[in-house]
Amino acid sequence: GKVDIQGTLKNKHILSEIDGSQLIEGRVVVDLKNLTVLPLMFPDIQYIDGHKYSEYIISGSIGNPAIVGRSDIAAKSITLPRLGIELKDVKAAARTDKNNNIKVTGEASSGVGRIVFRGEMLNYLGADLLAKLYIEGNNFLATKTPEFEMEISPKVTTIVNNDVMRMEGEITIPRAKIQMIQSASMVSPSTDVVIVDADLPTEKASKRLALDAELKINLGNEVSIEGFGASGRLRGEVLVREKPGEVTTGLGEIRFEEGRFTAYNRELTIETGLLTFANSPIDNPIVAIQAVRRIEHQDPKVKVGVDVTGQAQNPKVELFSEPAMDQSDILSYMILGYPMNQATEKDGSTLSTAASSIGLIGGELLANEIATKLGIDVENIRITTDAATKQPLVGAYLNPCLLYTSPSPRDNQPHLV
Repeated sequence: GKVDIQGTLKNKHILSEIDGSQLIEGRVVVDLKNLTVLPLMFPDIQYIDGHKYSEYIISGSIGNPAIVGRSDIAAKSITLPRLGIELKDVKAAARTDKNNNIKVTGEASSGVGRIVFRGEMLNYLGADLLAKLYIEGNNFLATKTPEFEMEISPKVTTIVNNDVMRMEGEITIPRAKIQMIQSASMVSPSTDVVIVDADLPTEKASKRLALDAELKINLGNEVSIEGFGASGRLRGEVLVREKPGEVTTGLGEIRFEEGRFTAYNRELTIETGLLTFANSPIDNPIVAIQAVRRIEHQDPKVKVGVDVTGQAQNPKVELFSEPAMDQSDILSYMILGYPMNQATEKDGSTLSTAASSIGLIGGELLANEIATKLGIDVENIRITTDAATKQPLVGAYLNPCLLYTSPSPRDNQPHLV
């Protein structure tokens, strides 16, 4: 490749006398037959068969230059390892005019889909920042990692006006696979932790664009989620609104279909799964979830389950059954598959842990009730926490120094502490 730069100052001047009115003219040509410089600037990017050509004519004055020309870049393949995707047939072009306006276009393929963009920036050498970008695509593979694989079909317009970036449009997600993986590092800080200077503005933060967004998110037919014992498909649509200085809100609903939930080696069917956003904070929708287990070998047949309602950050959890029965029997059928009068003492510790861990109203009282029915000394009952999963466990002291806990959801085995 080659880089050719030519330029002159019109009229002879002593360098110390040059000011903004000095006329200039020049020409810049960049012709790179490969993009070996790209990985040097962006180490995470890999490419195949890329090239770049730019040619610009410079005129006007030092204080008010005019740059007219074009720049084109193309690559057969660009790999983004962190996203796990390979962009193919990548093309991008920029054109500048005598008023220093830039028009850009581009396109790329990923997976089975493609994405295109076009935009412009007005007087990019001026004091004001004025730009517009439109992105449209169909089934574009945006990420493919073990935790998250997603295709998107966006139709989004972005307008930047000085320090505010306005985004509007919609993003359809026709296909996604979400694999939630628990990480030991994913531990929330204690409520008494104080982050010093957390709210003090930094120079970098002060230069960020304020986001003003209104985006409609549509979930297609092939959006699945799995992890933490749950699996199923997500459907629905939510209008997400973001305003500078305000809480991000949502309007719409997401349905959980064909859902399953496994706890204590027992699978429950999620018959109702609904998240409702009523112009409420995006991280605190109204939930309506019902998970059930049917005991078909009983006469009459038994249906037991759990209802979760209210706000996501403070849900109300209740047990129910058909026919009606005591809460302890409902939990016993749900976890063990048979009523309390058939439960053993070992079963009781498992049930007590479940009653305390799933957030039931009166869960502690229910745990004690189960222990009493099975003849366990309530005074010796203690609730501890599994070190690996952070899930509560119910245990009984065998002596003042030895605590025998209920089976952990991690390995379904009891432990001595």
